[in-house]
Amino acid sequence: MSTKRIPIHRPIRAQIPLEALDLFREMKKVGCACPPIDWKGKYWERQECPGCERWWSLHSRLAQLLPETRPWHWPVIQSPGAKCPYPEGSPAAAAWQPNEEAQARWRVLDAALAEAEQA
Repeated sequence: MSTKRIPIHRPIRAQIPLEALDLFREMKKVGCACPPIDWKGKYWERQECPGCERWWSLHSRLAQLLPETRPWHWPVIQSPGAKCPYPEGSPAAAAWQPNEEAQARWRVLDAALAEAEQA
């Protein structure tokens, strides 16, 4: 005698390591003290502030910890409030778009962090 198996469609919830949440919490606290970008000078010679260097260091570690993150998912996270960093009217500004996947990952981490802090 056979039975009918009815699949249960539950949303897949990725397991976020606690270390990843700790890194994300720390990343949210890091502040930027970079001077305004001089677009007429040599952009590639600019120096990042210690806050930005710390943020990108944490970002690299976070990329290694998050499940299903691949090297082409860069940046791994992006603040939902991210604004175009390029000057208005430049070709780069015309081509810039927010990274919706990275912003979705930010929101998932933010929700998981809020849930972890409530528990």
